[in-house]
Amino acid sequence: MLLCRNARLAFVVLVACLSSPHLSAQTLQEAIARAQQAAAAGDATTAFSELQSLENNYAGDPEFDYWYGVIALRAGEDSEAILALQRVVAVNAKHAGAHMELVGAHLRQNNVDRAQHHLTIAKSLNPPERAATMIQRYEEAIAERQQRARDGISLVVLGTDVGYDSNYVNYPDTFDLFQGTFLEGIAILEADETAFATLRGSYFRQKPVNDSEYFEVTASGQARVNQADAAGAFNTNIIQLAALYGERVNDRQQFKYGVEASKIWLDEESFRSHIGLQMSYEHQMNDQDLVRATTRLRDFHFKNNRNDYRSGMGEAEWIHKFSAELTGRFRGAAEIERVKNSPTRPGGDATRYYASADFDYQWDDRNKLSMGLIYGRLRYHDPGFAIFNRGQEDIRSDDLVSLRSEWKHNLTRNWQLALSAQYRDQRSSVDFFDLDQSLVQWTVTYAY
Repeated sequence: MLLCRNARLAFVVLVACLSSPHLSAQTLQEAIARAQQAAAAGDATTAFSELQSLENNYAGDPEFDYWYGVIALRAGEDSEAILALQRVVAVNAKHAGAHMELVGAHLRQNNVDRAQHHLTIAKSLNPPERAATMIQRYEEAIAERQQRARDGISLVVLGTDVGYDSNYVNYPDTFDLFQGTFLEGIAILEADETAFATLRGSYFRQKPVNDSEYFEVTASGQARVNQADAAGAFNTNIIQLAALYGERVNDRQQFKYGVEASKIWLDEESFRSHIGLQMSYEHQMNDQDLVRATTRLRDFHFKNNRNDYRSGMGEAEWIHKFSAELTGRFRGAAEIERVKNSPTRPGGDATRYYASADFDYQWDDRNKLSMGLIYGRLRYHDPGFAIFNRGQEDIRSDDLVSLRSEWKHNLTRNWQLALSAQYRDQRSSVDFFDLDQSLVQWTVTYAY
C-alpha cells in the first residue's frame, strides 16, 4: 500500500514538473545566451526561433521580452519585435534600451512619428555616452524621412546592357513555308542570333498631397541596337509613361488610380502604341506578406491599323518574405483581347494567361541572387494563320515556359552590376510558332 501511495505521489510530481509553464531562471538565461550567440554569428533566424518557442511561457518577463524583441528585429520580424518591446516599456517605462530598439523597429516600418516618440523618451533617460552615435544616426534618419515626406521621392536610374540573343526574330529553328509544294525550298525561315547593346533610363517622382494622398509619375525609355546586319530591322526604341494618384487607407492599405501610355519603334519606324487606365489595391498584411490586385484597360494601335485591339487585364500578386534573406513573388494574370478591325488580324480575339514565381535571395549586403519561372498561354478564338501553316487555317494556341536567373552586385550605394540569363520555350498548335530563345546580358546601372 505504501509503495503504491509513493508511486502515485511520484507520478503527480512528475506531471506537475512536465506541465510547469516556466523553465528555470538558469535555463532561460541559457536559452537567451544561445540566441545571442546565434545572432552574433549571423544566424538571426535560428536565434529568433529559439526564443519564439518560449514566448507563450515568458511573454511579460521584461528580460525575455527585451532580447526577444532585439533578435526579432535582427531577423526581420518587425511586428513581433514591436510587440515584445512594447511589453517591456509597459512594465518599465524607463527601459532606455527598449525605447532605442523601438526607434529602429518603427523606422523599418516607416512610422516616423512613433520612432520620434521613442527617441525623445530614450534621450530623456540619460543614455550612456556609447549610445550617442546611434542616437545621432537615428536623429539624422528621422530628419531625412521627415524632409522626404515633405518633398516627396525622386529617383533617376540610368543603365546600359550588352548581351546575346539567340533568336531575335522569334522564328523556329527552321521552317519551309512551302514544304510539300512545287515552291518548296524558296522560302525557308530560320532562327538567327545577334549580340546587342541597350541604353536605358527611367525617372520616378512621388509627391505627397497630404498625409494620405500622393501623385506618382514614371517615365522610362530604352534603345536597343543589334550587332548583326540582318538584325538592324529589329533595332528597338521604347518609351513608357504613367501618372498615378495614390490614396493610403491606413499604414497597410492603399489604392492607386491612373493612366499609362507607351510607344515602340522598330528600326526608327513606328510599330505600336498604346494608352490605358489602371487601378490597383495593395495590402501589407503583416511583415511577411503583401498582396496586390491590379486591373488595366488598354487600347493598342499598330502601324497601318492592321492588328489594333483593346484589352482588359486582371492581375493578382502575392509577395512573401520567407526569411530576412529569402523573398518570393507569385503572380497570376488573365487578359482578354478584342480586335478593332477583325478582318486584318489573324485569329481574331485572343485570351492570355500568365503565372509566375520568382525568388530573391539576399546573399549579403552587396549580392542578391534571383530565380524565376513563368508559364504563359495564348489562345486565339478564330481560325487563321494560313500563311504560316502551309495554307491551312487553324486555331492557334501557344504555351510557353520561361526560366530566368540573375545575380546583382552593389558596387556602391549608386552603382550596381548585374548578370542575367533567360531561356524561353514555346510550343504551338501552329508549328511555325514552335520556338526557343536564349538571352544573356551584362548590365551596369547607376541610380541617384
